Amino acid sequence: MNFIVFKPVSSYQRKKRLRKDGTSLLYIQAYQKGAQYKYYGTGIYLTPEQWDTKRNIIIRHRAASALQQRLNKSLAELQKLQ
Repeated sequence: MNFIVFKPVSSYQRKKRLRKDGTSLLYIQAYQKGAQYKYYGTGIYLTPEQWDTKRNIIIRHRAASALQQRLNKSLAELQKLQ
């Protein structure tokens, strides 16, 4: 059975582009072996300095803990659907 792997990814990591206000959308990347990547938007916009790509967490944001909980909840919902 092929499992789906979910990983949070910034759109800046994917496309190297920012919006006019200097932020980028945070996506949840889904991948299943042998298939293409699918991306689901979270509605969270961050600057590149506010996203830690190695640990996949939100840092240096005034509402970092609330946004991280929102992200974790979205990840949990997708994993539950799997």
